[in-house]
Amino acid sequence: MNEAMTTLLAQRLKLAPEEIDMLRAGDPSAVIARQVRDPSLAAAFTSMLRKPNEEERRPGPTTQEQLQQAVEQIRQLRQDLAAADAMLKYIADVFGTCPACWGQNQQCVRCGGRGQPGSRVPLEEELLAWVRPAFRRLHLQVVRAPV
Repeated sequence: MNEAMTTLLAQRLKLAPEEIDMLRAGDPSAVIARQVRDPSLAAAFTSMLRKPNEEERRPGPTTQEQLQQAVEQIRQLRQDLAAADAMLKYIADVFGTCPACWGQNQQCVRCGGRGQPGSRVPLEEELLAWVRPAFRRLHLQVVRAPV
């Protein structure tokens, strides 16, 4: 707290010299506790009057730095979204399903809800590479049906 504020507070509260010294030292809690009976109000005053610690004195990021961080975060999120979209399209191609809705949306402009797995020609080798290990685990096997 600056000297003018300390002096003004000391005059208003009619503080003793030792209490003024406590304020100047940055420890207003004892002074406030003697002057203010309501504990909540005393805590509020103490919080307002105490000296900030080193971490609080350090300036936070500037608006420009915050903007740059937000731009970088948006760039990363767009990159993640593009990767997820690419993976979903790949899986849709592997299973021969609509890449937009996988046959789950009757309002889909691509398939009208008829694009479930197998509605298009799947990627046979890649599909088998995906499902064979899972089938083996279940003691099942993929065999070609007679045509």
